[in-house]
Amino acid sequence: MAPPPGRMAWIGTLTLVIRTIGKLNDVHLFVACPDGCAGRRCFFEGLMNRRIPTQARAQATRRAILDATYAMLGEMEPEEISTVAIAGRAGVPVGSIYRYYANRTDIFRALAEQAMELVDTPFEDMLLSGANIEVLVENAIGLLLANNTVADMRLLRLIRLSPELVDVWTGSNRRVEAAVIAAIQARNPRLPEPVQQAAGCVICHSVLAGVDMIMASESAVERDYLQRELVEMAVGYMKALVERV
Repeated sequence: MAPPPGRMAWIGTLTLVIRTIGKLNDVHLFVACPDGCAGRRCFFEGLMNRRIPTQARAQATRRAILDATYAMLGEMEPEEISTVAIAGRAGVPVGSIYRYYANRTDIFRALAEQAMELVDTPFEDMLLSGANIEVLVENAIGLLLANNTVADMRLLRLIRLSPELVDVWTGSNRRVEAAVIAAIQARNPRLPEPVQQAAGCVICHSVLAGVDMIMASESAVERDYLQRELVEMAVGYMKALVERV
């Protein structure tokens, strides 16, 4: 007796699936099953392993995305940059961007955090190094002025003005201010804590305002004079704090 038509269709489908799996096995999409299935191959695990990026590849992709975004900031304003354009510049699929970043703002945040870290860590180390005040102040202000490319300035303006990113800026300021206070305390532990706190706040905000003024100047001669006067002011105040009884 011939099998019912429905059963024949089911057998045909099962045969097709088995043949397909066999072909996939031939092109090595299968890996050894970790569940100990006596040498059988596990198709879905092999397929997923192909889709999950390795750590090195993921880092390279993220790096390409951030580098592309920074390069584009040197050419256009942040609001003109789209995730599609970033993907094209980075040479990655648009989907890869959303694998690592929720949106364009998330990319800007990662770039801003990286930029702040590149300044804050050496600035912090410098303040806590015990160097003499003249060298300390001159090098610290020089470091703040070093990152002054068009891309740097646009990124800095973005994180200072964007409600979604301003916490990166305020967090960086708090970190630097804490290092300044620690430097003051190390040089004159006799100063009352409220004075140390106030002095750290005054130094940070006055120096940052001076740096903004220098960066905004289009005259190289004026920038040089402004920088020298800013250093003189900060050195004088720091020395007064150290000598205060």
